[in-house]
Amino acid sequence: MIRVAQAERREAEEHRRAMELFRAEEVFRQKRQQELLLLKGLIEAEEVRVRRLEEAARNWIQAKQIREYVIALVRFKTVQGEKLEIGNSLGKWALWAMDQADRIDPLAPTPPSVLDRKGELPRPNW
Repeated sequence: MIRVAQAERREAEEHRRAMELFRAEEVFRQKRQQELLLLKGLIEAEEVRVRRLEEAARNWIQAKQIREYVIALVRFKTVQGEKLEIGNSLGKWALWAMDQADRIDPLAPTPPSVLDRKGELPRPNW
């Protein structure tokens, strides 16, 4: 009877240790899962920041290219004898094109555009 009782105690102790180990492993798995979810969120946020930075840099370069193009075109037209004045077609186009460059440039204030009102139009029923 004593041996049976000792064997039962050993089995109970082994079972208790196994349960403690299982609980500890489960806590570890849950903590690891939380760490991975946090890491995933940090990675996704960083990827968004990187994409925004790359997009801003591309937009800045595109705005710079548009400005350089406008200047080159105005020089070309003035060499051909066309005058650059605020009221004439070249002047109006140059101002419009520079505004478009500003709309793209992340470092410049964005001038208003008729395109800002696009959302006011009803959507077509296709």
